[in-house]
This record gives sequence, C-alpha cells and structure tokens, in this order.
Amino acid sequence: MKYFFTILTLLTFSITALADISDHMDSAGFMFNVQYNNDGTADFCSFSMQFETDDTVNQIAINTPAGYTLIIPNEEEYYNPTTQAYTTYELHGNTASWELDCDFSELTGFSNFGDGTYNVVITRNDNSTLSSDFFYGYQDQITSFTLPTKPAAPSSPVNEESYYSTVNLQWSYDTTVDFYHIELESTNTSYDFVSENIYNEEGANLNLTLQKGIWELSLIAVFGDLELTNSDGITYTAVKAARLAPTTFAVNMPWTIYEVWGAQATINDLTEVGTNGQTLLGYSDGSSQTFFGNYPYYIIAARYPVQIDAITGNDGNNFYGQIHAMSVIDQQNIIGPANQQYARLGEYEEWTEYKSFIAISNPYNWTSIMLTTDSNHICPTADLTGDCKVDINDLAIFASQWLAN
Repeated sequence: MKYFFTILTLLTFSITALADISDHMDSAGFMFNVQYNNDGTADFCSFSMQFETDDTVNQIAINTPAGYTLIIPNEEEYYNPTTQAYTTYELHGNTASWELDCDFSELTGFSNFGDGTYNVVITRNDNSTLSSDFFYGYQDQITSFTLPTKPAAPSSPVNEESYYSTVNLQWSYDTTVDFYHIELESTNTSYDFVSENIYNEEGANLNLTLQKGIWELSLIAVFGDLELTNSDGITYTAVKAARLAPTTFAVNMPWTIYEVWGAQATINDLTEVGTNGQTLLGYSDGSSQTFFGNYPYYIIAARYPVQIDAITGNDGNNFYGQIHAMSVIDQQNIIGPANQQYARLGEYEEWTEYKSFIAISNPYNWTSIMLTTDSNHICPTADLTGDCKVDINDLAIFASQWLAN
C-alpha cells in the first residue's frame, strides 16, 4: 500500500554483531491504519508489517500480543484464507523485502493484533531460527498508542474546486497527534508526488505551488514513532494512523470529470489522450455540455466516473456508429437518443491520468456535439421523447394526449 511506504520510510542499515538476528534482519515496520467516513464510522482498516532481511531468510513468523501467529512465506504473493493475510516477498540482490497486510472493515479487527510486544521469528535456509521482540507502543513509556479517531478535514483546499497558482493548505492541528503526514498526488502522466511530515502547529498552514492537473490530498494523523530501536539493535517503525477519504481538486484548470478532444485519428490507449495534435474542446464537471469543433474524430476522456446517455450533433442527429473505447462499461448505450441507459466511464482504477475513453468518428460533418449525462440534463422542457430535441415526434405525443383526463 502506497501510504505504508511513504509514511514509514523505513531505515535500512547493517549492524555488526555475533550470531545475532540483527546480522540477518535490517529493519521492521508496524502500522495500523484506519480511513474514516465523514460521519465518523470506519470505512476501511488495515494492519501492515514490513521487514527487510538478507537472502538467507526463507520465512518470517509473527506472534502477536493477542496470541495469533501470522506467517510470511518466501512467495512473491500469497493469501492465507484462514488468517485473511495477504503477503508479498521480493528479493533484490542480497536483500529480501517481506510484507503482510490484513484488511478489515471494523475497528474491532485490530483485536487480532493488539498493542504490546510482537515476537518475530525468522527461519533461515539451514532451518535455524532466530527471534526478536518489537514493542508496539511508546517505547520510552511502555504504553500503547492512542487509537485514532476521525481527523479533522482540511479547511483548504475544498473538495472538487479549482485553484490557480499557489494552493493554501490549512487544517486544525490536534496537539494530541504525534505528527501529521501529508500526501499530494497528481493524476498527471508526469506523476508528481509530494510527501511531508508536519510536527508542529506552525505547519498547519502551508502555501504550495503545484503544477497544472488534478490533485488528491491525503491528510493523515499519526500516533507513534518512525525511528525506534529494539533490544537487538534493529531499527523499526511503529505507528497508528487515521485519515479521511482524499480531497480532490484542480490546479490551473477547471475541476474536471471528463474532457472532449478533437482528433484527426482514433486512439488505442489511454496514454494517447491529448497527443498527436489533438485539440482540447472543453472540460465538464460531469454535467451535460456542448463542445464546439469540426474534427474527423471526437474523443471523450474521463478522469473520474461519469455516465453518458447520448451524443447529439449540431444538426440534431444522434450518434449511430462504431465505438472505439477502453475501460468503459456498457459502451453501446451511447448509441441513439437519450433514454437513461448509460455508458459508464471512469469506474476502473487505471494508474493513468485518464480512467477511460470513448472515441467516435464524426458521422455527419458535425461542427459541435452535445453529451447528455446523468447529471444536470439540459434537454428542452418540451422534449417528450427523451432524445434532447423537440421535433414532430414530441408533437405527436402532445397531440395524442390533447384534452385527455
């Protein structure tokens, strides 16, 4: 999980000792994370552990304070249905990285792990074993970390708003928190990422200069310590963290759910949106909108989920034709008049700037197209057939019900 690696920034170094576990284990990390809904209920919880060893280790067993034993085998990916633990193993030269993640929906899931001492046992290739204890809590006080409650949302930036040039980040600093961790990630293809720890109230008001794009902000309240050392001289991290769902906003561009591009040719991949001389015809916040321009092809690219009902040209005709699409559900539903049957874009978690696209040819030499979505329909009030235009078909419905009770 991304937040595990960015918060925990585990320190890795070698310690010289004689026949000690620290000869074979360099570092460790323990993290309980909870994401809250705005109403204060837990939306998602996880407990993660990470270890770095040399290549002589072939298994790690963790005995939790609650009395459970969890195993990380030397397999690239493994899921244990009994413990519901997902584990990974990677070998890079002489260094092995081990990780265990357990996800659960309720805070009570933490009871399988608990506060206190974690006993970690490594098994080496010669079947010998070595163990070490890690205290999960405030080491100097021998007390457990506070179980994080719902953190305050940032007062700035505001979700789904647009900002220009400098973005001011503000939130109410809770002095009971050991520190805050900030993650800012851009969905740009250049993949900008900002990660910073804030240890005092003065940091709760930051001015950030960000590049153009859609950004996601995660503000994480953290209890614990990033730099601990156990009795065997192994450096480790031990934290509990709480966050809300990310705040998403735009910088130097309108807040955008989807865009429409004019193109000379169709495309085959999400990474081709906005390339090869394509012209941006406009942005939309998810509502129905008209986009002007005469091009052989139109490309509808979604950054976030949107449902599109129909595409109508400036001559009033609806789109009927072949569709070239990627990561779209029910793409055929854009064909024909609006009927509240939707093509669904942007619902897949693609690691690209755009989540899905639809590319269509220009069938009638249109000079503009109108997209009808499930949000804020702009069809005329006299449209009785649902095709977003008023014509003889609407008049026929009106006439058939003239003076009817």
